Amino acid sequence: MRSISLIPFNDPDNQSQQRWLDIDDRPYAPDFRNVFRYKAGQVILSYDPNPEKPFFIGHIEAQGLKPNFAYQLKLAGKPVNGGRGWGEKGDDRANEAIGRVTRWWNDSTQANSNDTQFNANQKLDPENQASIYGYDFMGEFVTDQNGNASVDFNGSKAYHIVWQDKQKSNQHRVFGNFKISSNTPPYYGYAQKMAQKTVKLWYEWEPRRVHDVKLPPGTYNCRFLLTEETFHALDIENGGKWPTVLASEDFTPAGEPDDNTQNDIVFTIR
Repeated sequence: MRSISLIPFNDPDNQSQQRWLDIDDRPYAPDFRNVFRYKAGQVILSYDPNPEKPFFIGHIEAQGLKPNFAYQLKLAGKPVNGGRGWGEKGDDRANEAIGRVTRWWNDSTQANSNDTQFNANQKLDPENQASIYGYDFMGEFVTDQNGNASVDFNGSKAYHIVWQDKQKSNQHRVFGNFKISSNTPPYYGYAQKMAQKTVKLWYEWEPRRVHDVKLPPGTYNCRFLLTEETFHALDIENGGKWPTVLASEDFTPAGEPDDNTQNDIVFTIR
């Protein structure tokens, strides 16, 4: 297994906002909201560089994240061209292979994309292309009352999003039934004791995709992204809007892609 410490990510989507509610929509204390920050070293990703199966396989060790909180696990491609392209450090083959079996994001316009838009973009001259990356939403994990988690995961399924049971939306596959509480002083995140609740969460399948992910053979140079799950919250100020908060690498303040190869997520499918 290879390991990498995730770093804070500067999400370019101006519409994204952090969530300040747990998975049961119970609010965190104002003081916690004022002082909480994501930091390098909070999350360690370990992954198999030579998985025996045709998908990404990894493990997360997390400490001090938001308590009783859901985080999305994403494997993202690195398109070469566009304003958010990775140039010579990108990997167009891997990017397309991931997107064809999972989903797309236009990193130039900060919007969902699809096969038709990706195909049209590929026909443009390189200087006119948008940076559309494929990404595999591999699932999620939920932290404990101290914001910690230790979870194995893999990218074997093509998921679209997660819903709370009470939302009664496209509930295709059970993610889990999570018993959450805050019963140990100083009640991290809440500043008061919180009764135990059981929260059921559901996965929705990615539309127009086969449920089982099978990446074609080859070596993949990718990024890993950790995004807050915000459950399509209507109250964006408190419920948030899918900010990506930690990543294996990021662009520099000047807009240049990371050039440290030690931060690359590289694995080979046989």
